[in-house]
Amino acid sequence: MTTAVAFPCLRFSGPSRRRRAEYTKSFGRTGETKLNKANASAGLAFTLSRRERPELKHSRYLWLRNERRLSVEQITRLAELTRLHLKTVRAYRLRLAFQEIYTAPSHDWGELILNRWYSWAIRSRLEPMKKVARTIKQHRDGILRWFDSKIANGLIEGINSLVQAAKAKARGYRSLRNLMAIIYLITGKIDLKLAHLR
Repeated sequence: MTTAVAFPCLRFSGPSRRRRAEYTKSFGRTGETKLNKANASAGLAFTLSRRERPELKHSRYLWLRNERRLSVEQITRLAELTRLHLKTVRAYRLRLAFQEIYTAPSHDWGELILNRWYSWAIRSRLEPMKKVARTIKQHRDGILRWFDSKIANGLIEGINSLVQAAKAKARGYRSLRNLMAIIYLITGKIDLKLAHLR
């Protein structure tokens, strides 16, 4: 592991930002952020449709949650709503189709599904989803790189939150070396209690 990957979660100016960019370039992101953007766009399409259709009232979270997390009543209501010809339904189907990319068995299948999804999203006539599609196209290589590395962005973000909390708690460190030592201490989950006090 090179120093470019050792501390991708540090937020300093200058060279460290470059290291973080190199990390993202070399490993890519899992698409969690892209999926959040797809969810946000589906939510925006919902907001636009809700103004025109009163039957969408109190249904926002039906569109944004995965079906396995919905109750039976919510699934029934969602099924009724998906029969309507709404912009929200199209955005919902695009969101579900985007999730299928990560269930593809290989890089080639993932690329094929992503290309077809992009084509569908651009032709959807839903401006929020078209915007997401353009963003995903910019990060296409990173999304497809996930099939090779299987590195999740959530782990990096979790470590980053620990590091940021340590920096805030100490109100700064005298040197980068001290900060790195604290990072190793926190992320390594080392138990420093004396043996007779355990």
